[in-house]
Amino acid sequence: MTEAIPPGRARRLATTVGAFTAWTVLFASSYTQAPPYYSNQNQYLLHGLAAVGDGNLGDDWLANTLSPTPVFDALVTLTARHLGEGLFPVYYALLQGLYFVSLLGIATHVAGDRLTPRTRWAVAALLFLAHAAVLRFASFRVFGWDYPCYAQGWLAAQYVLGPVFQPSAFGVFLIAAMHQFLRGQPLVAVACAAIALTLHPTYALSAGLIVLGILATLTRERRLGRALACGLLFAALVLPTVDYVVSNFGTTSKSHEDAQSLLVHVRIPHHAIPAVWLDTVTALQLVAIVVGVALTRGTRLYPVLQMLVIGSVLLTVAQLLTGMDSLALMFPWRSSVILIPLATAVILTRLVTLAGRRLDHPWTVRLAMQQIAGCALIGAGLTLTRQGYAIRPNEAGLLDHVRSHKQPVDVYLLPVEIPRPPARWSGSLSSDFKPAAAPKLDGRVIPADFQCFRLVARAAVYIDFKAIPYRDLEVLEWDRRLKFCRAAAESRDWDADGTLAKAIAEGVTHVVTPAGRPAASANFEIEYADGDFVLYRLRRGPIP
Repeated sequence: MTEAIPPGRARRLATTVGAFTAWTVLFASSYTQAPPYYSNQNQYLLHGLAAVGDGNLGDDWLANTLSPTPVFDALVTLTARHLGEGLFPVYYALLQGLYFVSLLGIATHVAGDRLTPRTRWAVAALLFLAHAAVLRFASFRVFGWDYPCYAQGWLAAQYVLGPVFQPSAFGVFLIAAMHQFLRGQPLVAVACAAIALTLHPTYALSAGLIVLGILATLTRERRLGRALACGLLFAALVLPTVDYVVSNFGTTSKSHEDAQSLLVHVRIPHHAIPAVWLDTVTALQLVAIVVGVALTRGTRLYPVLQMLVIGSVLLTVAQLLTGMDSLALMFPWRSSVILIPLATAVILTRLVTLAGRRLDHPWTVRLAMQQIAGCALIGAGLTLTRQGYAIRPNEAGLLDHVRSHKQPVDVYLLPVEIPRPPARWSGSLSSDFKPAAAPKLDGRVIPADFQCFRLVARAAVYIDFKAIPYRDLEVLEWDRRLKFCRAAAESRDWDADGTLAKAIAEGVTHVVTPAGRPAASANFEIEYADGDFVLYRLRRGPIP
């Protein structure tokens, strides 16, 4: 017979769950998230939704490439098939809640008895403010840049919390791992690190360094048995993912280096080339990381952060010295997505403790509660009034038409803009709270034209620039398709130069062009047109 949970333990569990739920609702409302099918979701939800069989996504070339995030894809498929896609925002809100609670827990532990219950409210309020959508919205309107995002990450345009539910958001489990280690739960900590790596293998380096730091700390404390158990648990949990990545994304041909070069120098230089993203703001962020890590000295977190920082710095320097594309694609600087939020939390906490008794008053709690509630209410208002995460409204008519008129095996050739790789840039790459037209004017931002075409219309796309494969031969095929797409866009007479025959051979059934740049062919039939776009259907039959 199952023993009943002791009343005291049940009350503590209910209190913990209730507190986590309340913080999650408040923080998620304050931080906000984008509507469905925004930005990177159009890549990372594609494989999972295609497996459900909704619409024509199964005919999309990219949906049939090898996915780098199979566990995330399985979660997407399971949810969409049995629970509904409406749960994706709920998943993301829970990740946001875990992020905040873990940061607050780490800050509280680092401060120790210098924080009182009242001043802890001040820390919570400052963390809310550092992540509040209202400040980011105001920064765009006043300065034209998203300066508050620098307190959250965005070094090399990378982040742990972004606009939407996607694999990178599971990096919050790396922050949770450090929190659990401070709470005396090393086995839970390494399990959290394994979750982050499994859902997004790009976190392999950061997760490995964090676990090494945990093992080193346990060994130094002469807890050799627990260190061994943690190491074995981590290895057992991550081995399937590591094997999948190594087996499927390692060298398969002499074209491997060419594919890596395309990823690093054409598609993601803003993530992968330090010479592009190293600037004054980055230097200030690095200083903040050093200060934040130094402030943890004397705690069990310090050696873990030391291991993470030293490993990341050494590999970053190695990449700078060698210029190796393979090392660049390991993103040793990606640890910044957790180091910067941690540094922000620790520095803000130190400022509160320096204020001491001046903040240890009932009015501190009242003001903190009011500020937290205000950030949450304004964030909810920004969401309801669609003041952020804008997409091009002029695409809506075409998307509605395709969604309701597409047929099996239809494949759409879209106008693709291929940006010139930047030699250098400065300023925030965040466009979450920019007006809809503004990102197009920023040459550093990946072109957003029709990025949500696949998922909104549930239609197959021939190729686009933003969503990419990662296996070497598939990257080369992505590049070939881009070149054909660009050549097709430049053609004015598809019959005369053979573009029509090539498009049919590629499986294209529909072509979208800007209204001001029409294409011509005897086999074109206009299926839809508005003031911005023309949709042509290729007639079946012999080519004239």
